[in-house]
Amino acid sequence: MIRTCIFGLLVALSTAASSFAIAPATLSESFSGATLDSRLSISTSSNAYSIGQLTAGSTWQMSKQAGTTTGAVEIQTNFKLSGNFTAELTIDNTNLGTGDFGMRFGEYFFNYPITEMFYQGPQGVNFGTIASYAPGGYSIGGFNTSTHVGTLRVVRSGNQFQYFANGHLASTGTGSSFVGPATVTIFLRPYSGSGAFDPTAGQSDAHSGVLDQFTLTADAFVPEPTSATLILFACVVTWMSTGRARLRRAAAVCN
Repeated sequence: MIRTCIFGLLVALSTAASSFAIAPATLSESFSGATLDSRLSISTSSNAYSIGQLTAGSTWQMSKQAGTTTGAVEIQTNFKLSGNFTAELTIDNTNLGTGDFGMRFGEYFFNYPITEMFYQGPQGVNFGTIASYAPGGYSIGGFNTSTHVGTLRVVRSGNQFQYFANGHLASTGTGSSFVGPATVTIFLRPYSGSGAFDPTAGQSDAHSGVLDQFTLTADAFVPEPTSATLILFACVVTWMSTGRARLRRAAAVCN
């Protein structure tokens, strides 16, 4: 009886998990409304950072006040991109100052692998960095656009990555360790150094960047586990352990 119940619960959980993946999948955020797509979440590391509409009906802006040299303001997907994907982000770096402004694929530093494409003020006007980090090493590339408004595009096909700036191919790479599902994060942060990420390199000037359009297409979006799912799984594991313990006690009494 217990085995039958356990089997049924496992089948139900497996079915629920498999139903999360929806292919093909798309997301398009124009940053023209009062709220963002429900599949996007906002986070700020301190009150020195802010995000919101410039004016009603207009585009959104990420900002950092002068003074702080650490932290970030971020928009992150509530799911992971699975399989091949294309991500496009159109932004305006006119008032970026010495900051970093762009998008990251993968988890937070230092939970590798990750890859990033972002404008970086100290590199020069409208210059940016393409950085990929994996256990044991990293690679760095660059790009440049002729205008402050630029569309950054990252394409993954298998373990191959292509990076475009305003339609021009800026870099290619092989992400042999980066083939699993990945979250996407749009960020504004202080200068992170040239080369290996350096959280102490930030400068104290004010940074701001305008968000115009964000588009994702992928083989599938795989949502992150919710707290309710994790609680259910923990309850099932506890129930299974309790059931086994009772069976062992019953067997001992019979013997």
